[in-house]
Amino acid sequence: MFKIMSVPHGPIQKRIGHFVTRLMMRGPVRATALGRGAYARMYLVGKHFAERSELGLFRRYLRPGMTVVDMGANVGFYTVPLSRSVGPAGRVYAFEPDPFCAVLLRERSRRMGLTNVRVENVAIGAREGETTLFCSNRDRAENCTHALAVGVPVEPIRVPVRSLDAYCREHRIGRIDAVKMDVEGDEVSALRGMREVLTRMPPAWMFIEFSPTQLRAAGASAAEFWDVLAERGYRSHSIGYRGELRPIPDTRAFTARQAESFTNIWAVHRAQGRPGVSWPA
Repeated sequence: MFKIMSVPHGPIQKRIGHFVTRLMMRGPVRATALGRGAYARMYLVGKHFAERSELGLFRRYLRPGMTVVDMGANVGFYTVPLSRSVGPAGRVYAFEPDPFCAVLLRERSRRMGLTNVRVENVAIGAREGETTLFCSNRDRAENCTHALAVGVPVEPIRVPVRSLDAYCREHRIGRIDAVKMDVEGDEVSALRGMREVLTRMPPAWMFIEFSPTQLRAAGASAAEFWDVLAERGYRSHSIGYRGELRPIPDTRAFTARQAESFTNIWAVHRAQGRPGVSWPA
């Protein structure tokens, strides 16, 4: 039987990816549909090898008719399977602050006929406003609202910021079943901007990238991250190479192990037994 397993990017793959992306981010290349399409394919192939186990989890816990939020959608590695899993009766709200990636995501959604996807070219944060997004021209997956490392080719762009609470009020969204969040260190800010959502209609589960280094760079901390999740009734799990979920009993020890790296966690709300949702043990 085929087993799903993630394959982490090694230093050689990263260097090759950075080199190719630098070439593709040059004006004449990125301005063409062919160039944008080539970049999207390269990015998606890399993600497929790195996060196959996570994709398996999504397919296991998504149901037709769900409403899902994709924060930090990039070019839609997760948006597309989310859309297909929730089906015509479901809805996917995909937020991507980088205009370059948002255009690619819209083009892909239109080409693939994903009529249940709404793409918003905004960042998600604690409050309404505007911020500078530092877009990396070596890896558009590392775009963030704090300064990148010295030597990284950066394209600063002013982008609007929305809180998920305000967005849901404006668009009269009465239910959110699940959340995928990959916002490069702004996770605490995003969680604080969805207090109403987490109180009134808490998603059954949230898939969140976790990086102590990025959290610090964004002015937050790992302790704040875990506190917000616990306060809102979420139990956190690590994700194994085969997609198995393991409870995280000691968040401080888990943080120490991830001190200089990043990983993904699966946070499950305590209100188990919601109709139509299968819960991890």
